[in-house]
Amino acid sequence: MTLGLERRRQQRSSVLKRAQLACGAALYDCFILDSSEAGVRVQMSAPVALPERLVLRLEGGISIPAVHRWSRGSDAGLEFTPDSATGRGPIAERIWSVHEMLQEGRTDAALRQLRTAAFFADPALEQALEDVEAARARLAGALRAAAIAAS
Repeated sequence: MTLGLERRRQQRSSVLKRAQLACGAALYDCFILDSSEAGVRVQMSAPVALPERLVLRLEGGISIPAVHRWSRGSDAGLEFTPDSATGRGPIAERIWSVHEMLQEGRTDAALRQLRTAAFFADPALEQALEDVEAARARLAGALRAAAIAAS
């Protein structure tokens, strides 16, 4: 017996991340409760009549255009709007952007992007970021020790 039908095209990941919804001049604080490549479910402190088009603003200045698909009480479902030039969704665009930064040797900028967005709690990206940051800390410590020894 099936208790409920899953109508989503993509698997969602549970997250708890602060964000804002920008609707024209109005800003609403919210929490992202779960996400997928296609969109997010957000929760606001009270029900809000959201317009069809809005922008999801993440901490760190990342803004993602979205379309309001549904509301139930203080929860709302948002679908990301694909980039018109590439046809990719905003998260895929950001991942490619970070990939290009790494290819160009702009490691610090890439790590800042990853730390800020965390790409909606993608476990593989989170683990890779932790591994890189741990390796950088070990390298900095070894360089500091070598500099002190050489003095």
